[in-house]
Amino acid sequence: GNIEKEQIIATQRRNLFFTTLIALVLLASFIIYYRISNRLRRLNRDVRILNERSRLAAEQMTAGVLALSEKGNLAFINQSAQEYFSLFNRKKLIEGENFLEQLKEDIKADWRSRINEVLKGNSFQDISSRFEAGRNYYHLISATAIEANGNKEGLVAVITDVTSSEEKSLELSKKTKQLEFSNHAKEKVISLLAHDLKEGVVSSLELAKLSLDSEDRQELIKHMKLITESLGRTKTLLFKTLDWVK
Repeated sequence: GNIEKEQIIATQRRNLFFTTLIALVLLASFIIYYRISNRLRRLNRDVRILNERSRLAAEQMTAGVLALSEKGNLAFINQSAQEYFSLFNRKKLIEGENFLEQLKEDIKADWRSRINEVLKGNSFQDISSRFEAGRNYYHLISATAIEANGNKEGLVAVITDVTSSEEKSLELSKKTKQLEFSNHAKEKVISLLAHDLKEGVVSSLELAKLSLDSEDRQELIKHMKLITESLGRTKTLLFKTLDWVK
C-alpha cells in the first residue's frame, strides 16, 4: 500500500512538474507573442504614417509621380501625373488596375518601351514631345526599378514638365542661327565695302602721282576732276558705311 501511495505521489509530482513547465512555456510564449505583437503594431503604425507622409509629399510635388507593382498594376499616382494623363490620355488613371491597359495605343507603346528598358536595366530617362491644343509639350520622364532582395518589385516614374525651358532653348537656337546669318551677311557687306573704299583711295592716289609728274595743265585739270569724283564717291560710301555700322 505504501509503495502504491509513493508511486501515486511520484506520478502526481511528475504531472505537477510537467504542468508547471507547460504553464511556464505558455507564459513565456504569451510574453514573446505580446512583445512581438506590440512591435508589429508599432511597425505597422510607422509604415502607415510613412506611407501617408510619402503620399502627401508626392501630392505636393509639381512633377508627376507614379508607381507600378511587379505585375504592372498602378500602385500610386499623384495629382500632377493625373493631369498629365488627363491631357494626353483623355482620362484619369485608376489605382489598382493594370497601368498599360488604361492608356491609348500611341501612349501605351511609349510607356511599354520605357518599362521594358527599366526591366533590362535599373533606370531609364528620355524626353517626350507631344503636340496638343496647338502647342508642343515637352516632358522629361525618368523611371527607376524598385528592387527587394535582388528582385524587381516594380518601378517608380517621375514626369517633369520642361516645356518652358525647351521653348526657350528652341527660341535661343533660332536666334543664334539668325545671328549667325546676320554676322555672315555683315562680314560679306563689309568685305564688299572695304573693296570699294580701297579701290577709290588707290585710284585717287595713282591719279595724284600722275598729276605730280605731269607738266600739261589740261591733263592736270583732267586728273584733278577724276580725283575729285573718285574721292566724292569714296566719301559718300564711307559716310553711308559709318551710318550703317551705327
